[in-house]
Amino acid sequence: PLAPGRGLKGVADGQQVLLGLRPEHLTRAHTATPEQGTFRYEATIDLLQPTGSRSYATFRLAGAPVMAELQAHDVSRPGEKLAIDINMNRASIFDATTERAI
Repeated sequence: PLAPGRGLKGVADGQQVLLGLRPEHLTRAHTATPEQGTFRYEATIDLLQPTGSRSYATFRLAGAPVMAELQAHDVSRPGEKLAIDINMNRASIFDATTERAI
C-alpha cells in the first residue's frame, strides 16, 4: 500500500493495482536520500546473474520476484543486502482486475 497522500494519478484510493518495472529502472542507491519520484527499498539479493559489466539481481518486493539491472561491482553475491532505488516515473501501472494499463 502507498502511504496516505502518495497516490498515483488515475488510481482511486484502495484500488488494487499491478506494478510493471523494467530492470534498467532499478538502480543501486548512491545518495543518502532518494530523488523525487524514486522509491527506495532495502533488498536482500536472492539470485545474481553476472553478465560482464552488468549484473542482474533478483530480490522480492511484496512477495513478488523483481529483477534489477546493476553495475557488476554493485553487488557481489546472493544474500547481500542492498538499497535499491526504483524510478517510479518509469513504472507502468495496471488495474489488478482487468490488467489494463492505467
